[in-house]
Amino acid sequence: MKNNFPNATFNSSIDFVCLSLTRFNKSQHQLIKNNCTFETQFKDSKGFYSWIEAYSININGNEYAIMLQFPSSVHPFAPVCLKLLHPDKNLILAFNHLLRTVRYHVSTIELSFDFITNNLNQMYDYLKERVSLKWPGSQLNLNHKSTTYYNNIRTARSKGSRLYKKGTGIPVPAVRLELLLKRDPLRSHKINRLSDVSKIDYKLIKKYLELKEFNFRLFRLRYFKDHPNSSAQYIRIENKIKTLLNSGNLHAANKLAKQVVIYSCLKDCVFNKLFFKLLENYIFIKFPILI
Repeated sequence: MKNNFPNATFNSSIDFVCLSLTRFNKSQHQLIKNNCTFETQFKDSKGFYSWIEAYSININGNEYAIMLQFPSSVHPFAPVCLKLLHPDKNLILAFNHLLRTVRYHVSTIELSFDFITNNLNQMYDYLKERVSLKWPGSQLNLNHKSTTYYNNIRTARSKGSRLYKKGTGIPVPAVRLELLLKRDPLRSHKINRLSDVSKIDYKLIKKYLELKEFNFRLFRLRYFKDHPNSSAQYIRIENKIKTLLNSGNLHAANKLAKQVVIYSCLKDCVFNKLFFKLLENYIFIKFPILI
């Protein structure tokens, strides 16, 4: 366990917002074309969306990127997706007005939390063992040195999360934690239209994300209370737990512990309180709710 939290600067943002255009037609397609600059188009044979059109739009001198994603023939009744990349207040307001007569709902939002530090490896190792996605569903066991998946982010129906190093080849090295929220949690938080994006707050994030630590001292006390003469077996189990933690699988580590000592051995991480204290005053998108 890496117990020292390295010095870092914190930043957070919205990576993208996806809109499901439930009754997309030629006039809506033309609406996008008339107000945006076409950049390119390409096929994606591996993804859910097989045809993608990329556009740019200039708002108050700032360039923004958007995408229209069309579902494959395997999913003929799936809605077209409009993806707003790195949106800010100006982009949200512009499309809130542009799509005022269009039938759509917010289907996906990805939030990012950057820990900007020169100690990338130390920060990554610290967070990897402590990030906990609540109710993660199916796991994705990919052995990447610089990326940890806390569930199967592609197939998860409601949410997903991953942690990765942004690398040393960029101006500001950072460890990034991403939280992907899909339709169900957004709808429960009453985020349906673009004007609702301003409702994103720390309470929504805290509902699905937390930082926990495995309490080895508690596990050891509980284990030897019931198995006083099983030191060798304890060492084998402890090593398995450490391996799971090192792969970012806190839930599996705790599940293994509960099979042995019945009760959970997780405790609140010291940084958890600070993390949400930072987010408590953080405003992702600020503007009045529009009708």
